[in-house]
Amino acid sequence: MVKPSGIGIGIAFAVALLVRRRNILRCAALLGSFAVGAAIPIGATLLYVVRSGITSYLPNVLRQIERYANGTPLGSTWPLQLGIVFVFLGFPLGIRAFLSRKTPRQTTAHPSVVCFVIVWFAIDLIGVMLQRRMYLYHFSR
Repeated sequence: MVKPSGIGIGIAFAVALLVRRRNILRCAALLGSFAVGAAIPIGATLLYVVRSGITSYLPNVLRQIERYANGTPLGSTWPLQLGIVFVFLGFPLGIRAFLSRKTPRQTTAHPSVVCFVIVWFAIDLIGVMLQRRMYLYHFSR
């Protein structure tokens, strides 16, 4: 129902709002709306799982996931994989930086956006280290 790396988006959003801290009531309202928005698909999934009767299969599924996670270590290629992720994510940014350097108007990202991106990436990287495996979907949503 909830991927731990998916929770990273909410944590990064909360950190970016706390860094901004201009209006605490506005931050609370934004976090509340985020929580309600996240609760809708989680609630729908929970309702489906309970109503369909597949809850009895979940312990077996969790054991299979644990066996899979223990059987697929990160290995020695993770620095190469992380480099590929950086190239994959950085290529469009590099092209944009190259093209926009020729225009007289230089725009920079808002500090809250930069904070959000850095925190989200760090949380996903921690998730990769904890899971001991890395796939590109960890860094793309």
